Formats: sequence, structure tokens, C-alpha cells
Amino acid sequence: MASQAVPRILSHANQLGMEPLNLNHVRFFVQPKGFVDWAVDVDLAMGTITRYPGRREKTGVCKRAADPENFASLKRLLTSDAFRALPAEGSNQGVDGCSYFIEVNTDGIYSWKCYWSPDEQVFHEIRDVFKALSQDVFPRVKPTSIMASEAVPWIASYAKHRGMAPLEPNHVRFFLESLGFVEWAVHIDLAAGRVTQYPSAHVRGGDHQAAADSEKFTRLCGLLRSDRFKELPAESSNEGIGGCSYFIEVDIGGIYSWKCHWSPGDQVFLDIAKLLECLSRDAETIGLRDAETKNRDSLTKTRGWSLNHWCLGDSLQKQGKFAEAIKHYEQAVGLEPKDCYARASLASALMQQGKVQEAIEHFVQALTLPPKQPYALYNLGCALERAGRVQEAEEQYEQAFCMDPEFVEAHISSGNGLLRQGKPQEAIPYYEQTLQIKPYYTQIHFNLGRALEQVGRVPEAIEQYEQALSCRPDLVRARNALTRLRAAQ
Repeated sequence: MASQAVPRILSHANQLGMEPLNLNHVRFFVQPKGFVDWAVDVDLAMGTITRYPGRREKTGVCKRAADPENFASLKRLLTSDAFRALPAEGSNQGVDGCSYFIEVNTDGIYSWKCYWSPDEQVFHEIRDVFKALSQDVFPRVKPTSIMASEAVPWIASYAKHRGMAPLEPNHVRFFLESLGFVEWAVHIDLAAGRVTQYPSAHVRGGDHQAAADSEKFTRLCGLLRSDRFKELPAESSNEGIGGCSYFIEVDIGGIYSWKCHWSPGDQVFLDIAKLLECLSRDAETIGLRDAETKNRDSLTKTRGWSLNHWCLGDSLQKQGKFAEAIKHYEQAVGLEPKDCYARASLASALMQQGKVQEAIEHFVQALTLPPKQPYALYNLGCALERAGRVQEAEEQYEQAFCMDPEFVEAHISSGNGLLRQGKPQEAIPYYEQTLQIKPYYTQIHFNLGRALEQVGRVPEAIEQYEQALSCRPDLVRARNALTRLRAAQ
């Protein structure tokens, strides 16, 4: 089929798991500047539409019944003589800078049209109908079977990792994403006034729960119920200075809604984000303080248990009390010399105090004890690199990668180390492997662009810089690099 022969479309279709066009289906792709911006597949027999996101979107595939009026218009246009008479390809250049691809299979008869900024009236009408059908599906995502937080890939991955349940009535959930990772999330029970704080995906440790501060909680509830918040669009791409995207989903009285904004400029959104961040920090502070008190009580009852010293050291380290944490880790190691976790925690705390050589020694000893973990190898690599022992660090990163091929930190550190050593060709595979696991990792798109540029693969470098900017529009380094390369062409 034609869609399988057009490289950009084929790549996008494969990435999203699209199958070849079925009988009595029509598919439409919008492609500005070489990237598929969005695509829809309409089942002409069942009257359903499936919307596929573009590379710049962080949403999932959405499906629902097509609007009857728009659906009838589409069927009429596709069977019209004006559409059938169009040539398969047209290259008229218009003002919107997009190419449009339609493929149709009606009653076993397959045809396709590929136009650049078409001038033909019938193509304009079909394009507008597809846009209307697409907007019926998204962004007004209140799917019948799935919540938006389960459909957005970077959130769904984090929610699964943290064991989050689907949002319940009278609850609100907030995610802050930066450079492709969820930095933190907070979940609030609006009925009980309870806050649950979730740490970053790469932070060891559990969640923290606490009662919400009454003043902040009252203000939050007022903002969530305000007309200003309800009137915000589901999505916004306003460029700001934060370099983050913010996702809020709310269920009040069984009415579900969500907002996803990039560095939002809307004051009500900023006010809500600040309140949620304050409530999240309150919950974390209270949770860590309670954990410290609980662990101290346990230690006074059973001083001879290494686990109690390790737990207390952990709660102290998370509060930045490194000196006291180290003392308890040392006692845990003294009581149980074969405890790899206590020794690795001791090494980590020593690293945070700048005692790199001591940290290396304990990391090495921890790795001689079972079970051997990729994080321990990675942390040893970080310590060695900090000590200037770059080659040895690379070996540890490689071992961590071999142990867990999806351990992105190892891929990233290996790639960065090779790039710093002036070995861009060797760094490229590590960045590419990282992006297979974390496709929205902005910094790695930029680093891969740098590596590709250094080896002379300029078109591919431009593509990576564009990808970095699509994830983070305020990344000045990527914008400058893109401007420089385009000017040189």
C-alpha cells in the first residue's frame, strides 16, 4: 500500500502499531516539515474514528464514535466524482506548509491521494472534515474506557511504576514533567483532605501521606471549582521559562476533566500548580519527619538490629542530614557486614558529602555481596567518573547496561562520557537506545543531535534538534543549533 511505501508515514505507522488499511476504512495523515503531526483512521462501516498522535504529542491513541454529521459529510465527499477525479499526487504550494495523505479502501477498491498544501476545493473540504472528526476525539478526552492519565505515555509509565490506581471520584492528581521524566506527582483526596506525595521515578523510596494544610486545601478547592479553571483548554503549548509540562486530572462529583499545559501562562493554572507543589512538599516533610521519629523509637527498643540503623540512616539522608545518616549506616554495616544495601547506602551518603574515594571503596565492597544490582554498578561508575577515572566508569556503566538493557541512566552516562572524550560515533548508539526507552527525553534528543552533527550527519542532527524543541520549546541551545545548521544549508 502507498502508506507503507512513504518513509515518514511508514515510520510513524510502525511506531504506533498501525496495521495495513482494512476494508471500508479511510486513513488521513497531516505531515508538516517532514513529521506526521497527527493521523486518523475512520471505519466507514462502523462509524468509529481512531486518532493517532504525532511525534510532538504526549497523548495516546484515542477511539470513539464519529460525530454523525461530520461522518456523513466525509462519506459523501469520498464517494464524490470530484474526489475520484483528483490525480494521485499534487504539488501545489499553499500557505500552511503541510502535505496531506489520504488512503481509502471502499468495497475492496483501494486508492490514495498525496497533496502538498492542496488548492482543490474537494480536498480542502475533506481536510476540514477530518480535522473536525479529530477534534471530536481529542483533546476532549473523556474516554469511555480509559482515563487521560492512562493514555499519556510518560504519565502512564510513571503511574504503573508507582502503582497508582485510576483516579477516583472527588480526587485530583498532578504531575510535573521535565526533560521526559516525571519529577514528582501529588494525589489529593478532596473529600478527606489527604495528600499523597509521589517522588521522582528515579528516586528510591516510597510515597508520603499527610493531612492537607487547611488554608491551602480550601484555596485549592476554590480554584478547581472556579470558572477560570473550567474554561481553560485541555491543552496549551504556551512557551514559558519553566521548561516543564504540567498535567492535572480532576474528578469532582463524578465529572472527570484534565488539563495538560506546557510552561503555562494562565495565572489560574500557575496558582493551582504552586498550591499543589506546596501541599506535596508539606506531605514529604511530614512523612520524612514521621519516619525519622518512628525509626528512632524502633532503635531505642532494639539497638542490635542493623535494619533499624539502616532505616534511620535512610530517613536522615533524605532530609539532608548526611553526617548523622553516615553514622547509622556505619553501625548497620558493623552489625551486618554482608548487607549490600546498607553498604551501598553508606557509599551514597559519603558521595553526597564529597568523600568520593571512601564512597568508591564501599561501592566496590557492596558489589561483592549478593544481590548484585545495576544501580550499584551505575553509582560506582558515577563515583569513578567524579574521581577522574573515566575508563573505569565506562566499564561499570557497560556492566549495568548488560544487566538491565532498559536501565536508561547507564545508556546516558555511557553516551555522555564518550561525547566528552570526543567519540561521537561511539556515543550515538547509546543515545538511540535511550530514546527507544524514553522517547520524550529532551536532553538526549539534543545530545544525539550534537553527536550526529559532529560526525557530519547534518539532516539527522536537524531532526533531533527539532525533536528536542518539540518536547521543550524554550531549550535555547537546541534552537541556536537548529538556526546555525539551517543557515549553513
